[in-house]
Amino acid sequence: MKLILANILRYLLQGIVIISPFLITFGLAYYVFNFIDTLIPGMPRGIGFVVVIAGFILIGYLGSRLLFGRLLLDLFDKIIEKIPGLKVVYTAVKDFTDGFVGEKRKFTNPVLVKMSEHPIMYRVGFITQDDMSKINLPGHVMVYMPHAYAISGFHYILDIENVHTLDMDASDAMKLAVSGGVAGFNQEEIENV
Repeated sequence: MKLILANILRYLLQGIVIISPFLITFGLAYYVFNFIDTLIPGMPRGIGFVVVIAGFILIGYLGSRLLFGRLLLDLFDKIIEKIPGLKVVYTAVKDFTDGFVGEKRKFTNPVLVKMSEHPIMYRVGFITQDDMSKINLPGHVMVYMPHAYAISGFHYILDIENVHTLDMDASDAMKLAVSGGVAGFNQEEIENV
């Protein structure tokens, strides 16, 4: 009887592990869809989502392709940056999103950083500033090292000799760092090593 209960418990846990990524992904997608769909009150289900996404596409087009759109966005930036309190939140969010997906992406240069000599220990990071001479540290770089399973991390200013270029796609390096080493390598890459 104990063996049967142990097997049932084991299969239950395996089922949870197998189905959890699907449930979380589709639950999050449903939540985002639902949130976006209700941004415009009174719209039939699904139409609000289409209108909001079309609006985002239009704003993206106007902001990146047309001079008038760029000038309007710059004016909006200047107005927000003069409002105390909002300036801090707005610039932090703007810099963060630009760092990941904007034209000024910063997380494109993955590196390995030697953290200690005995034992030799490395961390995965991304060079965000490749010249620190403005603060009297020539030959140094700034490296962002994300925490595993979080969007937070630390910035370190390091001697360039302790930073080694990582021959890896930046998105794979971010997955590797943020997942705590669980993700980031494709099976083909592991077999070719």
